[in-house]
Amino acid sequence: MKNLLFFLLIGLFIFVTGCSEEEPMEEEIIPFSYEGKWLGRWSDSLFPSISVSAIINSSGGNKYTGSMYVRAGTNTAYTPGYGGLNDGTIRFETDGANNVISFTYLQNAPDYKGGCPGTYEGDGAIDESINRLVINFTGTDCDGFHDNGKFIWESDN
Repeated sequence: MKNLLFFLLIGLFIFVTGCSEEEPMEEEIIPFSYEGKWLGRWSDSLFPSISVSAIINSSGGNKYTGSMYVRAGTNTAYTPGYGGLNDGTIRFETDGANNVISFTYLQNAPDYKGGCPGTYEGDGAIDESINRLVINFTGTDCDGFHDNGKFIWESDN
């Protein structure tokens, strides 16, 4: 009887220790967020490289809005370079993943050349591995037609 009890205890010990191994936890996938602060460059057929910044907020679903700021000498990122509250507003929509399917920048810039409204439109994509958002665009403002445009932003969060 003692031998049977001994073997039962050994068997129970092996069973309990064998079952106590924890299953590896699955890594939680956090969806990419376009929201936040972004630093970047603007280049096109008229301007080879301009510093820009943006603050982007979700407006629900896959839609985003925000303010854009152009570096105009002494102003810092996230402050207007050409008057007003910002240098323009941006809005875009994604496909729910890495593609920006519709992008619009409505330029304000009231202190640039006596006022310089403009509209720029395009599309683009995010590279999540390096938090880089690239938008290809065309548009027109007081300087003329902007062709082969590119906004390249990197997350500043």
